Amino acid sequence: MLKFSRYAEGGIEQYWIVDPRVPSIAVYQLIDGEFALQAESTGAETISLTTPLTISLTADQLITI
Repeated sequence: MLKFSRYAEGGIEQYWIVDPRVPSIAVYQLIDGEFALQAESTGAETISLTTPLTISLTADQLITI
């Protein structure tokens, strides 16, 4: 939780947590000074994001990059 608060204080707009063991992705977006879960995916489930860039990917793809 310390990292979340430090990143929020620094104005970091997105925070990604990638777990290669599952595999999974959780993307948090900074909204009004706090991080809120924007998208999450496990395995072959696709997530689509439009900020800071438009991208669609799966946790499986990210882990194999």
